[in-house]
Amino acid sequence: MKEVIKIAEQLSNALAHCHKVDVRHGDIKSNNVKYNIDTGNYVLLDFGLAIMSDEQRRTSLRHAGAIEFMAPEQNQGQMLYETDIYSFGVVMFELMAGAVPFPLHDKGETARNRVMVSHMETPPPDLLELRKQNLPESWPEEKKGREMTVPTWLLNMVYRCLEKNPENRFANGVELHEHIVLNSTLYNDKVELTGADLSILQKENEKLLREKSQLQTKIAQFQQATERRDEELSLLRDTVSQKDAEITELRSAYPTTTSDVVAEPQRRGVSKGAFYALLVFTICLAAFAAYSLFSKSAGTGMGAMLGVDTTSVSDSSTTQTGGEKKVDENGNTVVNEPPIKTPQQKADSVKRAELQKKKQSANAAGRNTG
Repeated sequence: MKEVIKIAEQLSNALAHCHKVDVRHGDIKSNNVKYNIDTGNYVLLDFGLAIMSDEQRRTSLRHAGAIEFMAPEQNQGQMLYETDIYSFGVVMFELMAGAVPFPLHDKGETARNRVMVSHMETPPPDLLELRKQNLPESWPEEKKGREMTVPTWLLNMVYRCLEKNPENRFANGVELHEHIVLNSTLYNDKVELTGADLSILQKENEKLLREKSQLQTKIAQFQQATERRDEELSLLRDTVSQKDAEITELRSAYPTTTSDVVAEPQRRGVSKGAFYALLVFTICLAAFAAYSLFSKSAGTGMGAMLGVDTTSVSDSSTTQTGGEKKVDENGNTVVNEPPIKTPQQKADSVKRAELQKKKQSANAAGRNTG
């Protein structure tokens, strides 16, 4: 029984996929359901009638169609979603009972017409009774009793699929597959879903579908926002590229040279050797100046203490100051021009001259007194 439920789930799933894309198989029968030994799944084959026109389909079914699996409305040339549901019910009836509801005993036209009329007017036989008759006689009674335990929901599903009126069947493969999945998940020998349970599960399913729709809407909004951001980024990149092109064009139109660029002056420092040399030179110069002043002051003071007549010195100084006259070998008078003095040097010379005059006056007064 578990294998029967597995076939029902996988075959109804195949129908659900077909009906979602508006494909009607039209020729579902046990020979078109195959077992894949590699995957362990059942697959639905032969979609030849699905691609035929209505006239071609009617001709094919009239002469070569599997009349045992044909829905009543197919005799009038109709092929609906409910048509595949009816054929699915015949396949499931055969799996569970060991025979189709209305078997074809020979290939004559009369036998085909009898089966066709039975599909249109005769209710399906008792499935459990046929199943009990077709069980192997070699099986023990315990195993036969176990195999006769068929879930009620599965029996009801098969009989609903075999309704003469298409409106009383499942509307399409999607509805059929959902019904099988909801019941098979809680399947055991004694438990089945009631109408109230199915209603609750249906409400939960609708709630989940609404949440799924809301999530899809949010995802779509997020994708739209992302696309807008991408467009803005693309526009910004284009603007930057345009500005770069303008800058490049300006640079090519007005090229700059190294002479146009004012280099920042570099600061250069004095080396240590030059600094020390300059320092020593300054010290020596200051020492020389101090020595010169000290020598002049000391010489004048010593002359006054020793009573030396400084007239000659004064004369010599005056002569040097005013220019010294000499007679060369030829008897010509040569005047040596004094060097050019600075204002400070001139002021110092005046002071010295006044000091010498005072000293001379003092010396003369001392001699007169003596």
